[in-house]
Amino acid sequence: MNPLLIIRSAQELITSRTQTRSGFIEAALAKNEKGRPYIEQARTLRAYALTAENPQALLGIDAIRPALLTASGLSDKAFKYFTEADKTEAIRALIKNFLEPAGDEFAEELTYRFLLIKGDSLGGSMRNYVGELAQMKLVRKLLSLLAIREIPYYVLSKQQKKNNGWTSGSYEADFTAASEIAAIQWSHDGKNRLLFFNTKIPLVNNNIDICLFDGDCLSFDSGRIVNHPQKP
Repeated sequence: MNPLLIIRSAQELITSRTQTRSGFIEAALAKNEKGRPYIEQARTLRAYALTAENPQALLGIDAIRPALLTASGLSDKAFKYFTEADKTEAIRALIKNFLEPAGDEFAEELTYRFLLIKGDSLGGSMRNYVGELAQMKLVRKLLSLLAIREIPYYVLSKQQKKNNGWTSGSYEADFTAASEIAAIQWSHDGKNRLLFFNTKIPLVNNNIDICLFDGDCLSFDSGRIVNHPQKP
């Protein structure tokens, strides 16, 4: 692919097999790293569970109550709809339907079910991570191109997006904080360009990952530039 981000043909938009493979490997390594806290939690949970004489005794170990709820299949979002009595009922259902049938292996069964639910949560966070990583790489590449060609630019952080709080670009600082950039604006050869990430476009009534507009910081208007079809 062209290293200068100048697209000369549709073929240059196709990700090569080597690049795809590299991306999958990078995501796999990140997933393993992000999974480490869950594995350590599972080990701790198993150690507590092994102190219980039987599955019913798990209810008396207050320290692992949140983990028992996770193993029962309840998400953190679901907790706000449950009373303590409801939560206890969910744990009792876990014990009756899955831990007691496991016999002496109930501690292992509990550990596996905890990891199963945490793994589902990890999958969701990884999908977000991959998208954020791709955006960060694109931002850093664009910043490097602007810096090496000495083209002045402005950046808008995610925190300042609604306030239209643009700041003058500083390559080293912006490179480090690339994951926090919501938009970049620059001018070259008499043309204004504004790159905006993750915004809902009325024209398609959907969220779009990357949008390039003909506009400056003022016309961005706290994100309302998307309402002006003459600014694509």
